[in-house]
Amino acid sequence: CDRIVHACEQLPGEPELDVDGVTRLAMRVDSDLMAYYAELARRAECDKVREVFCNLVFMEQSELRRLAQNALTAADF
Repeated sequence: CDRIVHACEQLPGEPELDVDGVTRLAMRVDSDLMAYYAELARRAECDKVREVFCNLVFMEQSELRRLAQNALTAADF
């Protein structure tokens, strides 16, 4: 969680931010969230809680793939 906050704190001012920078930041946040959720799933003692965190990992993996596809599409323009 601290890594995500740190990444957001490193954001340059809006005029300096470009599409590639936003995409890289979003992908980094998604990767960090996946790692965080996976760790919470590993530590969960309750099966239902573990399942929720595993589902969140899956959702972040899907989001990361979608961001990567969108970045490739945007690069074509």
